Amino acid sequence: MQLVTGNCLAQLPPDGPVDTVRVVPCDDEHAARVVSQYAFDQDAVWPGQQAADERVAAGCVLSADEAAAGDRLVTWAPSEESWGRGDRTGLCLVATP
Repeated sequence: MQLVTGNCLAQLPPDGPVDTVRVVPCDDEHAARVVSQYAFDQDAVWPGQQAADERVAAGCVLSADEAAAGDRLVTWAPSEESWGRGDRTGLCLVATP
């Protein structure tokens, strides 16, 4: 299953490749929520991991309320391996303290 805007995650995995996460109702205690998605063009050529990470991160912004609450941004970009399988979606997550 692909994560989409509005999903909440029970816990954030450590930095690095993400294989699986547990989605929970957002009314339950959660570590992060997906707040937006970045769509790479389906015909795009793999830009390299750093460029993919930077493009996704450039589209992620905390609201003033989120920043004041101490929330932080977490961005996930496709890896070269997932890109090869057709993954063209980056995610912006807000992690709560």
